Amino acid sequence: MLNESMPSPHADFWNKTQLLDRGWTDAGIATFLGDPDELRKNKRRRNGPKIRLYRVERVQAAEESPDWISWRAKSEARRNAQRTRAEKSRKETLTMASAALTSLSLSVEHTGLTYEELKDRATTSFLAIEKRREDRSGGRYTAEQVASRRSERFFHRIIVNWLRHEGTRYDSSLDEYFNMVGVNVAKDMVRERAYQLIAQEYPVLAEECQRQLTQRRATTLRRTGQDVTVQAR
Repeated sequence: MLNESMPSPHADFWNKTQLLDRGWTDAGIATFLGDPDELRKNKRRRNGPKIRLYRVERVQAAEESPDWISWRAKSEARRNAQRTRAEKSRKETLTMASAALTSLSLSVEHTGLTYEELKDRATTSFLAIEKRREDRSGGRYTAEQVASRRSERFFHRIIVNWLRHEGTRYDSSLDEYFNMVGVNVAKDMVRERAYQLIAQEYPVLAEECQRQLTQRRATTLRRTGQDVTVQAR
């Protein structure tokens, strides 16, 4: 089965992915190779674009030309410069996030509360959020209600959410890193600190804090392919 990400079963052709692995770019392909030598159906993605195939001998001839060799050197130099700039920007973002963590704290009015007070306030907030969601839905959503038979895990979840959003500068802190290089790691640092503050003030919520943090990290990994727990901080 022919697959754009796997070597072509025909040894005399390379597909676009293989060219990119050899140091080509879209612009380089257009400049030095132009149109593909063959177009074949993608059997794995029937509705996708056809696979563009380039004869190996033509690619190798292009790679041996002085113009391509000069272009390749300049292209690699540009990519190295881009990587250097990106790494510098990432470090600046993480430095900014580290400095901001010292000012992140639970507000006074959200500390020293009993568990029942936490439940009451979090429940009130939860119901208000659900009501707004219902009002905005135009009848497509029915607000979730809180019943006394709800599990403690449910209440732990809404309490932690309430403390995180209402008791800290969590939301505004995350907004500061929008569209910045290193944003996922910076956001994780803020989240981790917010959960630490909540767990320190209310140890009964520590397990829920860790559960949410782990879940957030798994979501980031699934969506972006980035494991924020192994990034240098």
